Amino acid sequence: MSNTIKLIPDGDCNTFNPTNSSENSEKRFVNVNAILTDSNDNPWVVDSGLFGSRTFVNRSKLVKINLNVNIVEQIYYTSSLNPPLEFALNDVRIGSRHAYLTESGLGSVVIINLENDQVRRVLYDHPSTKFADPTIVRMEGRIVLDVRFVFVKATLFH
Repeated sequence: MSNTIKLIPDGDCNTFNPTNSSENSEKRFVNVNAILTDSNDNPWVVDSGLFGSRTFVNRSKLVKINLNVNIVEQIYYTSSLNPPLEFALNDVRIGSRHAYLTESGLGSVVIINLENDQVRRVLYDHPSTKFADPTIVRMEGRIVLDVRFVFVKATLFH
């Protein structure tokens, strides 16, 4: 076993430089949020494409990597959704024919058909994808966070 670092995949994917306007964000990782390995040991990389307030063409994407040959096998873009700046891909689950991604910026689920590259966004404006206000967090039955009030209370654990 070698103790050397190896870039996966090979090539330009890991060389994004936001200060160079000629950089190709379509083929490079901008801001990786999640990596999931499928049942065939292929890593799937979620790239939110967010870098400060900068926007890039085809910035948000799902990338399938083939480790047998260490190449990008497929890139699925979300640009057909015309995503606003707040659009932020977060996590992924891979099914037999579809990928399901959470989008935490505006709150929605993105479904990608892996056979024909069609992308759709569902549950936009649905309460299940929105922040529930007010937030009350309880630990062992005690309120430890209540956004309606600002308070500090030491929690004792015995």
